[in-house]
Amino acid sequence: DVLAKLHDMYPELVEQTELVSRELIRITLLFPEMWMKSIDSLAAKYSGGHDISEIVRELQSHYKRLYNPETLPEYRFVQEFGKDLSIAYESLLQFYKARNPVPGSYNPDSNLTTIQLFKPDIEVHRTAQLPRQMCIQGSDGNEYTFLLKGLDDLRLDERVMQLFGLINSLLSKDSETARRSLAIERFPVVPLSSNSGLIGFYSNTNSLNQIVIENRKAVNQPNRLELNYACQFTPNWTTLTTMQKVESFEYALSNTPGNDLHRAMWYKSPNAEVWLERRTNYTRSLAVMSIAGYILGLGDRHPSNILIHERTGKVVHIDLGDCFEITWHRVHFPEKVPFRLTRMLIKPMEVSSTDGIFKHTANHTMRVLRANRESLMAVLEAFVYDPLVSWAYHQETDD
Repeated sequence: DVLAKLHDMYPELVEQTELVSRELIRITLLFPEMWMKSIDSLAAKYSGGHDISEIVRELQSHYKRLYNPETLPEYRFVQEFGKDLSIAYESLLQFYKARNPVPGSYNPDSNLTTIQLFKPDIEVHRTAQLPRQMCIQGSDGNEYTFLLKGLDDLRLDERVMQLFGLINSLLSKDSETARRSLAIERFPVVPLSSNSGLIGFYSNTNSLNQIVIENRKAVNQPNRLELNYACQFTPNWTTLTTMQKVESFEYALSNTPGNDLHRAMWYKSPNAEVWLERRTNYTRSLAVMSIAGYILGLGDRHPSNILIHERTGKVVHIDLGDCFEITWHRVHFPEKVPFRLTRMLIKPMEVSSTDGIFKHTANHTMRVLRANRESLMAVLEAFVYDPLVSWAYHQETDD
């Protein structure tokens, strides 16, 4: 502020002073001296185990001057050494990038996949939180897609993924569940701060809500078909008693098939063999996740939070922030069911319904979890006492 006021009063004097000062600094340390001293210093830091990112940051200012020479000696220096220094800098940047693994890709049994580059395009999804979809190219040649989410604490989602990893490990060690390849579909979750983070994008999936909308659009049915029938039964829904709402709900169900998911799985399968495999995968993955969600007290399982894989038929759950039956205590529309198992989820199971593969898979999953209750309780207790997890909702309910 003081310098700005002086510049307003004496602009010529201030500009000349800045010019003299800048040129004195320039001749104090010429290019050859500056680079020799910097290279010796940075080589010593690297040998001493300093972070390479610190070295890159220190070199950036030097390269900025290197790419913008102003005096004749500086031009000569760039002509003689500029190309070699640029090649060295590019090699250093590649080495620096190679030390950053792709989020969520670490596997102790395989080579580390590192970040090769970030794709320049970012897509913004038109949903409530406007997540950004970004793509990273790994050193293995594959592309990894992530959603960058803001205004959302992903630390609890990360803990849930750790629990699912434990459950998968337990299921893989039991002969009955391993023979059926029972597992929970997981994806990487990387919290960056208390209100932002990266979520691995599960490709080739559609939400249950998307499947219903597409199927009903194909047969010229309204998206809210059940709601329309409920409103036909009684227009003044908000003033009804609980039993009257149940009667209206049952009327809507009796007049609608609710077979959208069943139709989508059948019509999108190229043959009966693929359809049977997808149906089996769907039923088993739904049963495993239902039991795991029951143990965790997972809520908020609306149709947009349940994904179906197009090729395998497996069920993928997202948005795992409502745990430990927190949705049971909602003032409006509390969730009192252990897990979501509506008619639309049951009908793709075909003739055996929930008494066939679903029941056997659920029984085996619960048996394995009960047999390893100590390991599960150790992880769940860490959830409860984790200072990063906010239990303000429960405290307000108790008050």
